[in-house]
Amino acid sequence: MKYIIAVIFGLILVLPTQISIAQEKLPLTASELKLLLSGNSMAGNGKLNEPAAPYDWVAFYAADGTITMRLKPEWGGASDSGRWWITEKGELCRQFHKMASGKEGCWLFYREGTFFRFVPSQGIAVEGRTAIIKGNFLQTSD
Repeated sequence: MKYIIAVIFGLILVLPTQISIAQEKLPLTASELKLLLSGNSMAGNGKLNEPAAPYDWVAFYAADGTITMRLKPEWGGASDSGRWWITEKGELCRQFHKMASGKEGCWLFYREGTFFRFVPSQGIAVEGRTAIIKGNFLQTSD
């Protein structure tokens, strides 16, 4: 806990300060991330400020650890599958069969209002913002 030290009339006062999680920008924990992603979709539109529909890419994170991703037609319309996992440190890692030449990428996630910022922590990864959509959005976005 952080403290403020004040000297008033020759007395030293030590007062605790209230530091919110939002101010410290703590990444999501492993359990928070698993609860958020398992059985749900992540989507973005290439805009860091507002990842809203129409989306440029959508990824579905199945509860069994498999992932399926699809890009919009203007981005080649590619789709791929692979696996995803969450490390003890709270990193989301994924590896596709073809995308990113099959190399692993890992990210830390930070809540930003209704969106989430993902920041690379290791491997082949880029930074961005995303929306989480309940369920398998790939089945409903055709």
